[in-house]
Amino acid sequence: MSSPAADHVWFFLESHPADPEALYLEIPLELIRSLCLNPGKYLRFLAYAILAVDGTIAHAQLSGQTALSDESQLEDGGIYIFSSSKVMTPKQYAERRADVEVVRQRSQFGGSESARPASFVEGVYARDAVSFFKDSRRLVTQALHIVAHARGSPWLQHLISMRSDFEGGEDIDDIDHPRNGFCGETQLHPLFDGNVCAILKTPNHILKMDDVPSAPDRPLDDDSSYPTDARYTLQYLDQTYEKVYVPNNTDGAFKDHDPSIRPSMFLFHYRYGASALVRWGRGLEKCIPPSRPPKTTTVAAGRSGTDPSLQDERMKQRDLKKDEGAQGTSQGNASWTTQAVFEVYDPLDVLKMISPWYDAKVDEAYDQDVNVEECLHQSGFSDEIEKWRNTVAV
Repeated sequence: MSSPAADHVWFFLESHPADPEALYLEIPLELIRSLCLNPGKYLRFLAYAILAVDGTIAHAQLSGQTALSDESQLEDGGIYIFSSSKVMTPKQYAERRADVEVVRQRSQFGGSESARPASFVEGVYARDAVSFFKDSRRLVTQALHIVAHARGSPWLQHLISMRSDFEGGEDIDDIDHPRNGFCGETQLHPLFDGNVCAILKTPNHILKMDDVPSAPDRPLDDDSSYPTDARYTLQYLDQTYEKVYVPNNTDGAFKDHDPSIRPSMFLFHYRYGASALVRWGRGLEKCIPPSRPPKTTTVAAGRSGTDPSLQDERMKQRDLKKDEGAQGTSQGNASWTTQAVFEVYDPLDVLKMISPWYDAKVDEAYDQDVNVEECLHQSGFSDEIEKWRNTVAV
């Protein structure tokens, strides 16, 4: 069997090193030590965040594979194995495993964080003051979703239902619920989206507040303070970015300390597990895919049907973008870029604005999942699109 790179450890999650299709993490040892004072316990947390099940850690290279204590230090080049507290099949592991698609960059799904309803933004700012991790002006801050707005409520509801016993469960059913968000700078947004960092809430099912290194001192806004019963800690999963934003293990501060409205520990830790898989995961492509919400299904020849909740979510997002567009049009603003236009307007609305042949029936067809192609053809729109396509240089 091969061995980890220098200054790294391997952590096998669902099977043993002898399995050619094993899923494991390859993690820099120095990074683990910077994130948790008890590295053995941190591996337990990672397994819990990724698989939503507790268990023990053993050193694969030692005879007997005695379980490591939480206080155990890890060896350079060590190979470690997670053993679940209950017997699980590969399919059961897959159903509970954090889905990396939840934390893929938002642009891959055609969504934009610009689509933030007022209730979400106001709820987050009322709780988090100006920023979670820095004393910043509101101009350079924004309310960020933990599970991206682009995934929609069906994704959120599904991932919660598949882990009903994880971190005490969760009852959020709307992607725009303020507990699926927090306030951060525009500088934090790409780091969070790119899984460069994650947010750890302690105490949790595995870790205590004092398992995490002490937070560095920083100035706080006059209206905010640290909670005394919990820590919300920014942790870097890639050490090369530690000097880009705030120091590692910086704690979040709140204006409103009501525990019932704080950001969801469930969602933060689901995302932590998914981000860890993106950053350190090996062999994920060989695993059974995780459980996901249903996609569009065929209901008749030439037609497609979608779950009503998905239709409602799509209509909600399109209406929201229309409202935003009415408040911030590009009239007289020559500096607008194509990207900026698509962040404010739904693609179908852009098509409507630039095309004299656009038929309003297409809007209804898109939202209700009737035969869109038929509507386009009857209106003559598809013919005009074909003419335009033939004039574009390839």
